[in-house]
Amino acid sequence: MANKIEHLDTLASEIEKQAGGFSNIATLTHCMTRIRLILKDSSLFNTEALKQVDGVKGVVFNGEQHQVIVGMGTAAKVYSIMNKRMQKNTDNSEETPASTPVKKGFSIRRMLNTLAAIFVPTIPALIGCGLIMGLINIIRLVAPGLVDQFPELFKLFKLIGSTVFAYLSIMIGIYG
Repeated sequence: MANKIEHLDTLASEIEKQAGGFSNIATLTHCMTRIRLILKDSSLFNTEALKQVDGVKGVVFNGEQHQVIVGMGTAAKVYSIMNKRMQKNTDNSEETPASTPVKKGFSIRRMLNTLAAIFVPTIPALIGCGLIMGLINIIRLVAPGLVDQFPELFKLFKLIGSTVFAYLSIMIGIYG
């Protein structure tokens, strides 16, 4: 187990190093498979060196965000390590609040990225419930007698199929 922890530590250290250090990281986030970095100075980011690191499956630059692909489950663990180190680094540093990045103006790309970040986690649930609703409608067309024979079962399937659509606003609020 210590080997896995050491590997995650090394991975976090390499991402920090190749990003130009914590002082260059304006925003640190993650998703299921990627560490997402918005840097103060993108010229300090060493993409080629990071691609050679054991455990890094790829590096993507999307707009203003550098994404380091580390794999499912690993991203959250590496993020946790990096976030703890970054918090310690900012607590110990004597930087003034003036060195924090200035909020950028309106951007269509940033708006679309925000919308995508909100809706992407809901896609599997939408697909699953859509498939259930589609199957119910197909059975109603092909075998209406089956629906009449088992009305409670089809009410249950309809309830399951419409659940995500009924709670979509809550799900968007959670992920947004």
